Amino acid sequence: MRQVRNVCMILTVLAACWCLSLAQSSAPDPNQSQGQQQTTAGGPQAGSATIMTAGSRYKDRIKWLQPTLHGSPGLFNVFSAEGLRRGEFSLQLGVSNYDRDPGDLDITDFPVTFNLGLHDRIEWGVEWIAQRRTDADNIRTFQIPPTGPVRPTRIAAPGSPIAYYNGAPFIDVGFGAGPSDAITSLKVNLMSENRNHPFGLAVRGNVKIPTSRHIQSLTGGRTTGETDGGVQILASKYAGLATVMLNGGVQWIGDPRQVELRNEFRYGAGVAFGTHPIQAIFEANGTTWFGSVSKADPTRFSDLANPRSPLDLTFGLRFLPSKWVSIGAAYRFAARTWSAETVGAKSTDRSGYLVSLGVNRKVDRPPTVECQVDSATIQQRGRATVKATANDPDDSELTIGWRTTGGRLVGTGESITFEAGDLTETAPGRYTVTADASDGKTTATCSADITVEKLKIAPKVTCDPTAQTINMGETANVRATASDENPGDMERLTYAWEVDGQRVAETGNAFTFGTTGRTPGRHTVRVTVTDPDGLTASCESTVEVTAPPPPPNHPPTCDLTLARTELYVGASLRATVRASDPDGDRLAYEWSLDGRTLSDKTTAEIDIDTAGLSGGSHSVTVKVSDDKGASVTCSASFTVRGKIVIELPALRIDNAAKAKLDDVALQLQGDPRLSATITGYDVARSERIAQRNGLRLARLAKDYLVKQHKIDASRIETKSGGQSTPRRIEIEIASR
Repeated sequence: MRQVRNVCMILTVLAACWCLSLAQSSAPDPNQSQGQQQTTAGGPQAGSATIMTAGSRYKDRIKWLQPTLHGSPGLFNVFSAEGLRRGEFSLQLGVSNYDRDPGDLDITDFPVTFNLGLHDRIEWGVEWIAQRRTDADNIRTFQIPPTGPVRPTRIAAPGSPIAYYNGAPFIDVGFGAGPSDAITSLKVNLMSENRNHPFGLAVRGNVKIPTSRHIQSLTGGRTTGETDGGVQILASKYAGLATVMLNGGVQWIGDPRQVELRNEFRYGAGVAFGTHPIQAIFEANGTTWFGSVSKADPTRFSDLANPRSPLDLTFGLRFLPSKWVSIGAAYRFAARTWSAETVGAKSTDRSGYLVSLGVNRKVDRPPTVECQVDSATIQQRGRATVKATANDPDDSELTIGWRTTGGRLVGTGESITFEAGDLTETAPGRYTVTADASDGKTTATCSADITVEKLKIAPKVTCDPTAQTINMGETANVRATASDENPGDMERLTYAWEVDGQRVAETGNAFTFGTTGRTPGRHTVRVTVTDPDGLTASCESTVEVTAPPPPPNHPPTCDLTLARTELYVGASLRATVRASDPDGDRLAYEWSLDGRTLSDKTTAEIDIDTAGLSGGSHSVTVKVSDDKGASVTCSASFTVRGKIVIELPALRIDNAAKAKLDDVALQLQGDPRLSATITGYDVARSERIAQRNGLRLARLAKDYLVKQHKIDASRIETKSGGQSTPRRIEIEIASR
C-alpha cells in the first residue's frame, strides 16, 4: 500500500506541472517586442540587433538555476558548479522519501533550505531537516530503556546480529518522527562557463550539526547525535539543450560512544533537458561506505553494518513558471539493496519520491557599453567604423540600437559604419554617433564624436612625352598637363621639376632638358604638382642621351730582331721587338717559343734560354696588343746546334779535334755565362780500362782549352762515359 500511495502522489504532481507548462508556453513573451524595437531619438539611425554578451553563450541559464533539496542550485540532489551571485538568495521547501537497509527503513525528510550569494563565486547555505519520519518494518523495537543507554539496532530476524543503517544506528521504534539535523555549507566557484571557461567547477564544504542528542531523537531514527563534515568537488557542463552535472566527495561521520560509524564517499551524476518552462531531470546518487565498523560484536556484526552501499535512480520534472519560482516532482528508485532473505529478514522496499518548491531572488544588474571609433577625423565622402562593446553582468541578451546627429549609418549589431556624404549632403563639422544597449529593462548609452573635414582631392598630372631620345648637344622639351577638381585650385597650382633627383630652377608647366654637363645614358625628368591644400601629384618622363661613336682603332706595328741566328744549346739569345701604335695606345707584349707561351716574358726585350732545346731551327714570336683590343704579330727564327761530338782514332787530341775545340773556345769566350761538360768514351774491352781512358781523353780536351785558349778551368767539367764505340769526346755547352 505504501508503494502504491507514493506512485500515485508522483503522477498527480507531474500531471499538474505538465498542464502549467502548456499554459505558460502559450502566453505571449512580454520581452519579445522590446527586443525588436529601434531607437528613434536623434538623427538618422541604423536598425537595432540582439547580441549575445561575452559570457552568455548559453543565454542566461544562470538566472534559471533552481535550488536542490539541499539548498545549493542544481537538479534534485546533484549540485551545479554554478551558484547564486552576490545579493541573490533562494528558499526551498521539499519532501524526500527514500528506502534504506537493513531493517526495511522508509525515511521521509522535510527539508527547509536557505542559500545566499555572498559573492559571484561564493555561496553560503543552511539546510534544516524540519521533520524526519522513519518507518522501520523489520527491526527489533523497544530494546532500549527510556533512560538509555542507547545501543545499536538489530533486525527482526531470529538470532539476528547487530545491524544498522549509518544514518539511524539506534532506531528502536517501528515509527519515529520529529526534527532532525541542520547542515551549513559553503560553495566556492572556481570555473564558470558564464566566464567563458570550458566547464564549471566548484568546491563545496558542509558541516552537519545535530539539533538534539536526546534519547528519543536517537531511538526515533532522526539523528546520530554527532557532528559530521565533508567536502565535494562539483562539475557541470552545458551541452546544447542539456546540462550535465557531476558530484563527488567524502563525508567524515562522527562516532557516538556506543558505535563506530563508517565514513562515506558520496557521488552523484545527473542531466537536465531544457531550461524553461519545464525541465526533464535524470539523476543517479550513491554512497559507498568505507572505514572501520563497530567492535560491539566482531564475530557477527561486520557483514551487517551498512550491508549494501545504496544507489538511487531519480526521474522527474521541474516546472519553472518564472525565474523566481520552481516546482518539482520525481520518482525515486533504490537500485541497490541488501539481500535480506539470506538471514531470514524482510527485503527492503525500492520505491520513493520527492517534491520541491523553490523561491528565488534574482538580481538584474544594468548593462554597460563603451564606444570606439577607428577614425575620429574623416573627410567628406569618407567612412568611419564605430564599435560598441557591451557587457551585461547577468549575461543577458542585449539589444543595441544606433543613432547619429548627421551623416548616414550603415549596418546593425555591435559595429556600424558612419558615412559622410559629399559637399551637398554633409557639411564639415562634428557629428555624434550614439549606441543604446538594453537588456529589456535598463539601457546603457555611449557616444563617439566624428569630425568631418572639407573634402580634399589631390590634383592629377601627366607628362608629355613620357620618353624620348636625343644626341649629345641636343635638347628635349617636357610638358606637364595638370587638373584639379577643387574649384579655384587650378590657378594656384605650383610646379617643381627634378632631373635625376636633383631640383632645378624651372617652376612652370614646361621644362627644357639640355645635354650640357650631362653624360650619355638615361635621365629621369620628374615634376611634382602641389595644390593649395598641400596635396600633390607627380609624373615622370625619361630622356635617353646617346654619345657620338668613338674614332676607329688602328692596330700597332712591330719589328722583331734576334742578336744571333745560330748558337749552341745552352747559349742565351736576346730578342728585341720595336713596336709603335698609330693612336698612341698603351702596348702589351706576349712572347712564345716554338708555339709555347713564355708567360714570364712581358717586355719589349727578352733573353731566351736555349738549354734543353733540340738541335735545329726554332721560332720565336711576339704578339703586340693595344689597350683597345687591336694586335699584331712578329716572328723570327734561329738555329741551335746540339752536342759537339769529336771522334778520336787514338788516345790523344789530334789536329782535327783541335780545330773543333777552337770553335768551342770561341763560344765560351764570347759568353762568360756559358760552361762546358766534356765526356770521354773508349773502345777498350775492359770496362775499367774504358772508364780510365774516357776520363783521360776528356782531360786532354780540357787542358787544350785552358792552356791554348785561356779558358777558366772552373768553367769546364770532365767525366768518363765508359765503354762505347767509337772512341770520342762529347761536349755540351750550357749557361751556368
